[in-house]
Amino acid sequence: MGDHRRIVGPMPVEGNTQVYGLLRGGAAAVLAESLGSCGAVLQAGPGRFAVGIDLNVTHLTTFSMSVAASCIFPVLIYSFFWHRFNRTGLLWSVYGGLVLSVALTILSPTVSGSEFALWPDASFDLYPFQTPGLVSVPVAFLLGWLGSIASPERSPSDFRQVEHQLLTGREVGPKAR
Repeated sequence: MGDHRRIVGPMPVEGNTQVYGLLRGGAAAVLAESLGSCGAVLQAGPGRFAVGIDLNVTHLTTFSMSVAASCIFPVLIYSFFWHRFNRTGLLWSVYGGLVLSVALTILSPTVSGSEFALWPDASFDLYPFQTPGLVSVPVAFLLGWLGSIASPERSPSDFRQVEHQLLTGREVGPKAR
């Protein structure tokens, strides 16, 4: 097969590997990436080895955006524009959006069932879309509303003052400067 003292692995080089154009040409880009991988192996030290896996980071980007949209967006909208939104609604919205986003990502073609999935040979893709935010964001809004309505806790009566201070950065009333 080959010399057992040497490890050779493929390293794909795609279109724009040098963002700022410091190195021009395919050979220079391959050289730069090869030096980077050799540096990683040297960093591991003697008696250790470095392992790299080929992953498509699009999955992680989609997942992080979905979690952010499901957890943060409903809370911001409710906090700014609905005076009855309270802590219970916040917790239901954040945790519900997070759990649903993670569950839908695991059950989507991003993880299994498609050619570019993390596990392409497995098939447990019950959710047909690659973007879980299509369902998790509206459900997080619904959970925030349900949590706020179901809770006996009420928001402070001085909502207008708090809203004014949040939006302008200034206090209302005689203490205003």
